[in-house]
Amino acid sequence: MKRYIAFLILLWVTVLSSCRQTVQTDLLIPIMQKALHDSSSVWFTDFGSYPSELSKLPIAVLTSQTEELSVVERFLTADYFDNITGEERPDGIRDFAGERFYLFLDDANGPYYEYVTDSLKVSLLRDITVRNTLLMMGEDYYIIPDDIVSTGLKDHIKFIVNVPDASGLFCQKDIDTLLAQSGTGVRSLSLVNCGIRAAMADVKADERCAIGVLSSDELYSSGRYEELMRERFSATHNSDKVQIFQQLSCGLDMAVDGNPEYVLPGATSPRTDYRGPVLGTGENDIDVNMLDRYRFDETENSLLVRKTRNAYTEIQLNSPGNYARFHLVTLIEKHRRSGSRIPLESIVLGNRCDAFLLDTLKAVVAELYDFSRDGQYIYRNSISRNLKFIDPIECLVKDTYSMIRKNRILALNTSRTDITSFMTIPSPSLPVSVIDTLTGGYTIQYKFGRIPGEEDSGYKLVPFSFRYITPGSFAYTLYLFPEATRLIKKKLY
Repeated sequence: MKRYIAFLILLWVTVLSSCRQTVQTDLLIPIMQKALHDSSSVWFTDFGSYPSELSKLPIAVLTSQTEELSVVERFLTADYFDNITGEERPDGIRDFAGERFYLFLDDANGPYYEYVTDSLKVSLLRDITVRNTLLMMGEDYYIIPDDIVSTGLKDHIKFIVNVPDASGLFCQKDIDTLLAQSGTGVRSLSLVNCGIRAAMADVKADERCAIGVLSSDELYSSGRYEELMRERFSATHNSDKVQIFQQLSCGLDMAVDGNPEYVLPGATSPRTDYRGPVLGTGENDIDVNMLDRYRFDETENSLLVRKTRNAYTEIQLNSPGNYARFHLVTLIEKHRRSGSRIPLESIVLGNRCDAFLLDTLKAVVAELYDFSRDGQYIYRNSISRNLKFIDPIECLVKDTYSMIRKNRILALNTSRTDITSFMTIPSPSLPVSVIDTLTGGYTIQYKFGRIPGEEDSGYKLVPFSFRYITPGSFAYTLYLFPEATRLIKKKLY
């Protein structure tokens, strides 16, 4: 009888295990199924031969547009930790000194924010992100685009930094699943998730809190950021007690980049090609009744205005600082008008350029805290005295260092930091009809008409080259991200 019961238990465990495995496999998206289980697919990967010693391998940084080099720059210049003890204190030595980085610019498929508008495009982005994960982990690349066979050899990688907001919002679970199933020990962090983690760090489980977000287009337009934040909070907190206020930072990144449609230093009056915020009554419009709170800088044509009979008929922002002022005041006013009695404890800088303007943002908070009308300080219920700005890039850099150190895969190398850069480009074998003659990229129809799981991805991984980049799109990095640009240029093929 005992043997019979033992047999039934063993049978039940076996069946349960089998079901669990089936469920796991069924949950994998098609391209991941092929990578892990279909040996007939070009994407099938034998992870059994992956190096067991990871420390000497590069850190991979996935980007989808050149603007995201701001994150690479921060990795190269970071000094948050004592490199000997691991304590969080600067020691005069760059945290990633001696590390090697592989930069992967997915230019063929980027920018990723274009995929967040509907579920079909999101499915395609998930497929693309898994493919790129496999390319980053693999050894092969094409030396020149016209090569039929990928004869280039590179190292495997030890860690993946997932920079684009869209792939962080929708694809990080896929990356983590693939890495876990691979058994390689490679891990990954995303910019989006590190910012959310930091926003949660000081919130107690049973505490009510209000969090502000200065959002990029990717974070704002899909609604996924708030959803993801609530998912993360619900694991350890009562997410119903969390209030989230988002403000779309329209044009701020373009202003920092010096895009002439958003800032034009030589302009002296409002212009017709301006694309930034304008006077109006909409959520992202400049409210003429709020000018005493915006406190725009009017020196050196930083603000372009037109008046009729002393009334403003046009206002255009013409400096990064004024963009920062407008968006932060609008965010805090949104909180005030909501009637919330819970002050904002933190504001996440969801736009990669926000950190360049941190001094301005802090000044705006101080001004609003002391702003009064009719003897009332109208923003003191909206702003905590301990309000802090959360820079997700700083969080990503710190979390990456801590995770690599914890897993004992720091390079511990005395040589200089090194970057090798790769990028994706449309495959030259594609029909001419699917290539945009102006940009050299895919046509819209082809880009979003691809089917997830197809064998042919339609693009190739090649060494980075300026000749594949749209003229002018890389120029601003020469002054915004000098260290990244210097190292990238140093190793151009």
